[in-house]
Amino acid sequence: MRGWSIALLCACGLASLGCQALNEPIYIAAPAALDTGAMDAMGMPINRVKGSIVLRFRQPTTDERRQIDGDTAKLGFQVPWLRRDRIHLELLYTVTNKGSKAGTFSVGVDGASEMVKYDEDAVGQVFAAANQAPVLIPLMAPTPRMLAAGQMFQGTVREDDFVEGALDLDAMGRWSAPFAAVLINRSDVNPVGLDMVPKNVVIPALQEVDVTLASAGDGSAMHCEYLVRVRDDDEQLLHDAGNGNLFVPTPAVYGGKVYLLRDRGEVECVEPETGKTVWKDALPKSSSNFYGSPVVAGGNLYAVREDGVIFVGRVEGGKFELLAENKMGERVIASPVTVEGRLLIRGEKNLFCLERGQEPGVSSQ
Repeated sequence: MRGWSIALLCACGLASLGCQALNEPIYIAAPAALDTGAMDAMGMPINRVKGSIVLRFRQPTTDERRQIDGDTAKLGFQVPWLRRDRIHLELLYTVTNKGSKAGTFSVGVDGASEMVKYDEDAVGQVFAAANQAPVLIPLMAPTPRMLAAGQMFQGTVREDDFVEGALDLDAMGRWSAPFAAVLINRSDVNPVGLDMVPKNVVIPALQEVDVTLASAGDGSAMHCEYLVRVRDDDEQLLHDAGNGNLFVPTPAVYGGKVYLLRDRGEVECVEPETGKTVWKDALPKSSSNFYGSPVVAGGNLYAVREDGVIFVGRVEGGKFELLAENKMGERVIASPVTVEGRLLIRGEKNLFCLERGQEPGVSSQ
């Protein structure tokens, strides 16, 4: 990479972000971020908020519907159009403590398939109606974490968690399995209640992902941004969601211009006053997408692709010129950040610092 050296600042064990994609992933962003810490109408802090991402899928063709009906008749129970073994989901999220004091947070996940919906709050209301203490157990239970003021955490609810969640949802909804036992125990460790599920059942995939952000601690205010990563084996997902939620990185502003980087690597320079396109170009194609937002500094645009390749391009002079590309050697989904003339990039395992004016190299500190 021209004009930059790479210093490996720290190596840290991050949570696994899922297995290598078998097909090209699509990212669907949430309609809005989640925030705790504000006051409600009674002057009490709001420490639990919810949001949803609803995935849109095409309808089956006549031949596909005929196949579903035939499989349903053969097996003796309804076969879903959206199958768990063909649609693979992950939830990627970033939580930042925007408060003045340390606090804890958790990110729990409920959801719905084409046949069943699970909402821990609705279950709690059923308990309350029966004069019993509400039991709030999410479909995919979170691990509470502590965040200092200003600190950020990036996490993933993995594909195997969604596989387990889809099984539990179907077991409870279609086969009347005891919900508490099913949710508390993992099927590969203690499959209690799952004996009611037919052995040859076809599990529906989740098509709605409901996220609950909970926090605790006086003076803490948690901010959560999240999106769903979808691998769709049979091309059932509608990529044009129709609501603007198909993932596109946040634009960068520099020199009175706005620079857009789309998830497939298209780069566009726009006049902010008129919306007029100044120029369009594209970064080298790959099966991987751009998750992190671009940053522009010193007339250069820096963009990191999910497979860990960082691109540098000149954006001044009325056109785009690709200057360099460099492989970081690991997956990157975070946006690069400029700090005092240096570029910080957080990878899956390491935090990289790129510094101008030295020969390229990698050193561990």
